Amino acid sequence: MIPNNIKIKMCKFCKGGDKTIEDVAKRFNVSVSTARNRCQLLHLPVKKKVQKLNEGIIEFCKDGDKTVEDVAKRFNMSVSTVRYKKDDLKLDVLPKEIGKVKRNARILKLVEDDELTYKEIGELFGVTRQAVAGIILRSGYSRWDSRRKKFKAIAKNINNDIKLGLTYKEINEKYTYSTLANLTARNLLPSLFSDLLEKRNRLITKKYKGEIAKSIVQSEDYDLNNPNGINTLSGVYSISSKNGFKKYPKIGRRCDGGTFEDKKILRYIQNKRDKHGWTFKKIAEKLTRLGYKTLTGKEFDMPNVVYKYNAYKKNKYKRLNY
Repeated sequence: MIPNNIKIKMCKFCKGGDKTIEDVAKRFNVSVSTARNRCQLLHLPVKKKVQKLNEGIIEFCKDGDKTVEDVAKRFNMSVSTVRYKKDDLKLDVLPKEIGKVKRNARILKLVEDDELTYKEIGELFGVTRQAVAGIILRSGYSRWDSRRKKFKAIAKNINNDIKLGLTYKEINEKYTYSTLANLTARNLLPSLFSDLLEKRNRLITKKYKGEIAKSIVQSEDYDLNNPNGINTLSGVYSISSKNGFKKYPKIGRRCDGGTFEDKKILRYIQNKRDKHGWTFKKIAEKLTRLGYKTLTGKEFDMPNVVYKYNAYKKNKYKRLNY
């Protein structure tokens, strides 16, 4: 008697009709004779081992470009056994030399498509990577020359896209980063990102000479946002400084502390605050009436005076000797 759970499992295992008795024996850890008896008892659709082998050989030879030697190597059989089966199975196999010519032609086609490596192509045809390289060498085909021509054409298309106004992001999405990197490595295309960045930075510096930094940050101008935009005022200041332009050259790094105003103004603020008890608002109004302006050309206001007073008192400005 066969246990019910084994019956169910065997039925499921043999459901596709592509299993052999040997497969059933191995799966359920029983002898071949036991597996045969159980399959007969349950009327399971199993194949004989030789039947499955023959179907595999027929499938392998259906393209009509295999030789007897290819079949023998693929199924680990002797050449004489394959020749014996050839007529019985009506296999469409080629003479050895003709088969090699067709195989080599297919290998060359795959190499020209440039989608697989030599190793991957070799695995498809059961040969080594070196064998594929030898076939290509004897054919006179050069993958390097082919790729260079291909990349030259892509570089030309990219330059046309730049002229048409495509952004760096759009170009990167269209051609992929790896393609752009390959073109740059082959000196077929300048460093696209760095060139666009340099162009953008020159334009930012030029505009900053006549505009405030905030208007540049908020600008939707295509050239100011290609390859990417500037999101902070400090970014505008940094770019213009690196390009040799400072709108307010007397102002240094405020993050280091201190202030960059003239010492005369700083001492005036301290004197009026400490000795006369003036409010910061009154000091700011007095400086405005006297015609003094900040280093950025604006009138003094209360927060500005507070900052300069505290910075002067704490003596954080290292460049001045208070």
